[in-house]
Amino acid sequence: MLKPRLIIHGGAGNITRKNLYPQAWEVYSSTLLTIHRSTSAILSKGATALDAATHAVALFEDSPMFNCGKGAVFTRDGTIELEASVMVTRDFHKRACAVVLINKVKNPIKLAREMLVRGEKDGSGGRDPSGGAGGAQGHCCLGGETVEKLAEDWGLEMVDESYFWTKKRWDEHRRGLHESEDEGTLRQNVDVWPYSSESITFLVGLAILQAPGSRATVSQISEWLSKKAAWRAGTQHMWEIRVPSELKRESESHHVLHQYLGKGNYFVEQEPEENKSCGSEPYWTIAPDKVSQFIEARDEECRLHKKDEEHLEGKCRWPFNLDQDSGWDGQAYLPQGTVGCVALDRYGTMCVATSTGGLTNKLSGRIGDTPTIGAGFWAEEWTESSLEKRTTQPQDLFPGIPAALNGFADGLLNIMEDCIPNFSGHQELPCLQEKGLEKIESMSSIRAVAMSGTGNGDSFLRLAAARTAGAIVRFSRNRSLASTIKQMAGSGGELERSAGDRWGKTGEGEGGIIGIELVDGKGKIAFDFNCGGMFRCWVDDHGKEKVMVFKDEY
Repeated sequence: MLKPRLIIHGGAGNITRKNLYPQAWEVYSSTLLTIHRSTSAILSKGATALDAATHAVALFEDSPMFNCGKGAVFTRDGTIELEASVMVTRDFHKRACAVVLINKVKNPIKLAREMLVRGEKDGSGGRDPSGGAGGAQGHCCLGGETVEKLAEDWGLEMVDESYFWTKKRWDEHRRGLHESEDEGTLRQNVDVWPYSSESITFLVGLAILQAPGSRATVSQISEWLSKKAAWRAGTQHMWEIRVPSELKRESESHHVLHQYLGKGNYFVEQEPEENKSCGSEPYWTIAPDKVSQFIEARDEECRLHKKDEEHLEGKCRWPFNLDQDSGWDGQAYLPQGTVGCVALDRYGTMCVATSTGGLTNKLSGRIGDTPTIGAGFWAEEWTESSLEKRTTQPQDLFPGIPAALNGFADGLLNIMEDCIPNFSGHQELPCLQEKGLEKIESMSSIRAVAMSGTGNGDSFLRLAAARTAGAIVRFSRNRSLASTIKQMAGSGGELERSAGDRWGKTGEGEGGIIGIELVDGKGKIAFDFNCGGMFRCWVDDHGKEKVMVFKDEY
């Protein structure tokens, strides 16, 4: 049995001590530690790398702190389009599965995992011989309604798109589009079910239900909504952000309320004289035929809220209070890029899991590196015979020439060795008979790598960054994963160079990579990044828990 290893990241970007406030870092670091500790616990008890990595990323998706799941960014059109992927070094014939354009599955990473696992049962037409649902035929990547329908068939938790709404990301979206603070911000492009907890109609119904006699004036409704924050994230602020400002102006409030909130279908306005205690202001009641529906919706929301609390009992509790989603000040850093986890289990299998909301204000339909195999993630293993290993370091063929040319000469020597038997500048290995070994397999060992990238996805796509880094380790002699990650994602590396003269101006080329290398039966943690910072957490070789964002301590 091997010693399990684990590393997670929460995105990388232009993070500085100026825009990452101390209070915010305390929350981010606590969340990273919570996720890492929870995942380490199940990994140490024998969980597979796939289950552990999926568990970690699902926790990221449930937290509003990072750019995935509940905390995801918006597209240019103000919609949500999530991506996620998993990849293993062995045990599943698909090896990798990804999902794109997701906005109705609560945890996209679980859907990607389901595609991978169910793929083992794939039969004719994508269904197993017994008639159960297979893993989306032989496909490794699916998106939109097709894969969301599979998710529903497979029993995964489904949500309304409004579940992913957070005020800080909405503020970020609006600022990015240079919208005026005075413009109406009602999200007319999102069709919200009237009885959803994220619907303004539902919120107004709650305000009326709690009022004496289940009737309230617009002033009372507004006051209640501005103070109440006991429901899901953002509820307290939806009245302020998602309802046009004129709704709160007394001179127009009644007209706008009638116009925007159901046009009389859900609420009924009573004449002022019938409500003397409220003076000249009329009050509103819920339409008689709608009362039972609002009550059922309220009770269901209470049940779900209680269920969430019970689910968290004894498990992860986010240090961030969801009801404190007070928006974005335009200065504080908001995590960008992908979240990810790389895990090595006791059985020697590695898995990488990634999830993201993509780029802020991306064009709808954009596909990034997170679901693209070999770009933002990679995992593979191979058998390396010790006959292929050198017993000494390569000698310089020409000591008098620069080291760079010696590297070229060494590469040329490798080619010659493959083409001409016994052409070698290195010490000869003893023959099998001298070692007393009868089979070459007895001198073989497993090597493996797994990586998750984060940052500017288009740069990762152009370089096939993760697969390229893995190939360097596999097909080059004496290269570690740490050195190849540095070559790809470190300062002055391939990602940075790919940006050319745009480096430092557009965010292009910025990013980082985390990974684990399995060599000589041990897992080695590796990571590097070329930008301001990368949220990450791991346990080092000495058993010390580490959580960092910059190159040095915060």
